[in-house]
Amino acid sequence: MTTPERPVTVGDVTQSAVAIGDNAHAESHHGSRTAPDPLVAELLSSMRALRADLARLSGDRYQALEAELSETERELARSGRADPSRLRSLRQSLTGSQALVELFTSAGALSGALTAILGA
Repeated sequence: MTTPERPVTVGDVTQSAVAIGDNAHAESHHGSRTAPDPLVAELLSSMRALRADLARLSGDRYQALEAELSETERELARSGRADPSRLRSLRQSLTGSQALVELFTSAGALSGALTAILGA
């Protein structure tokens, strides 16, 4: 014997997301997207390049830098901006990793992008 289907009523779902069933997933994106800031786009690109370079290294030497890059990238991708104190901290981490800056041109590019946003 089958279970009778229950009626489903959906009210107003304006600016909403609905997911029904096992493993259902819903996403909703609202608002108008403004053109990305070219400096932020350059910063994101530089961060992604450095993260790719760091992935080629073995060991945990730059694990803290990778974590900081990852968190800042998420913040920039989500909101289009990052807290200036986070950017200053990232720049300080890069400065402390001078050997890394010399090893990868991506680190130098990121350092330049941070300077463009934060100033000298």
